[in-house]
Amino acid sequence: MKNLTFILLLLFSMSITFAQTADQPLKLTFGFSAIDAFPTNAQNQYETGTLFEDYFNISENWNLNNSPNYFSASYFLEERISLAVRGNLNQISKLGKTPVSKTYMSLDFAIQYSLISDENFNLYASAGAGKYWMDVHSSGTVNVGLGVDYWFTDSMAFTFESNFKHTAASYGVPHIYHSLGLSIR
Repeated sequence: MKNLTFILLLLFSMSITFAQTADQPLKLTFGFSAIDAFPTNAQNQYETGTLFEDYFNISENWNLNNSPNYFSASYFLEERISLAVRGNLNQISKLGKTPVSKTYMSLDFAIQYSLISDENFNLYASAGAGKYWMDVHSSGTVNVGLGVDYWFTDSMAFTFESNFKHTAASYGVPHIYHSLGLSIR
């Protein structure tokens, strides 16, 4: 409970500090992430399914943490385009249907393009590149995804995003990265 109180106080104070203006087009997001290697149609040592098979099977396929584990910052460039950077630290207990015990870290860069946007809602597509480290597996990735911001105040939003992270390396693990967080602008 003390950790939750601290996190909420930190987020509230940052919403005051980083409120977006015309001169400060910055959005910061903190939250939870999940890694899902099952619906990727991967050709590796792990038991995976076809592309997007059981995409929403959270209990069996997603690797979830019970504490915030990702940070994202995006910078608005012009009418519909933003640049974003995201970092993540996660614990992996399954890759596809194969039980494992691994630590996962990633760093990604993306261009985000707003598809639909109004005062309270923003739907965007993203494309970019990154790198992940997962014990002996480490690889660059090419990422594509969709995200949505729901602005419930002028400076705070709930943000959900899913990205398919493809790796060409034969020892790499393609996966889908989901994130849910609180955004501050």
